[in-house]
Amino acid sequence: MILKQFRLQISNWVTNKTFVLIFLSAILSMSSVAQSNTVDSLSFQNLSLELLNNYANIGSATGFIIEKNNVDYLITNLHVVTGLDYFSHAIIDPQQQIPNNIAIWHNAQTLGHWSKSIETLYDRNKNKRWIECEVAGKTVDIIALPLQNLPKGAKLYPVHLKGFNDSITVMPGFSASIIGSPYGQSSDGKLAIWKTGHIASDLDIDANGLPLFLIDATTRPGMSGSMVVLRMIPFLTRQGISMGLGTRFLGVYTAQGNQDELGYVIKPIALKALIDKLP
Repeated sequence: MILKQFRLQISNWVTNKTFVLIFLSAILSMSSVAQSNTVDSLSFQNLSLELLNNYANIGSATGFIIEKNNVDYLITNLHVVTGLDYFSHAIIDPQQQIPNNIAIWHNAQTLGHWSKSIETLYDRNKNKRWIECEVAGKTVDIIALPLQNLPKGAKLYPVHLKGFNDSITVMPGFSASIIGSPYGQSSDGKLAIWKTGHIASDLDIDANGLPLFLIDATTRPGMSGSMVVLRMIPFLTRQGISMGLGTRFLGVYTAQGNQDELGYVIKPIALKALIDKLP
């Protein structure tokens, strides 16, 4: 009886040739990806950060590098460098300390090794060194910090937005991966950890009047400034289903509510506005 039911199920599947082709193509795509990749580039492009007050560690965060006109910038949240909650403007640190330096764990020339550098957040005249972002006259929780103190032997892997697939269809309920360092932790060495939740609001709608959307995910302190992506095999576009691995950049993670586990993601339009502002 069991064998008969199984054969009947197989027969029903075979009658749907489209499903079979999609299913087999997805399996082959997953196998190809698994054989060709050992370490995902996004795992080492998202960098572990330490927030310092006079070189004493007062917190952790995440960031990534972009390059413009031969200058390298660290991208992370505004609240990371100010030490102030973006919405309430209250001091985040329980001891009421504000960061004045930030430590960045850069990749070394040999992948799987890291070296730490310390960047000052203020110049000698106590002016902030970072560049802030505005969209429609509103300050967004994202900044760019020009790098001045790269460690010897460091190898940078700048993120290029054009390398992502913007044609992938995104809808509420789809998965979203936040790639960062919860509580400063890593999967190995300083490789970022992937935590996956779901898109919780329509991306065409701005949350709180800002270029933000909501995700439902169990993120943790230390993930502020993480890249957020949608990754699918196969993936959906307006033209239909495409085989292979698809990755779309969804934005930069910023903050989460205390109880509802709803977090905010800064939309790519804000990062693009920030990059356009850079000299």
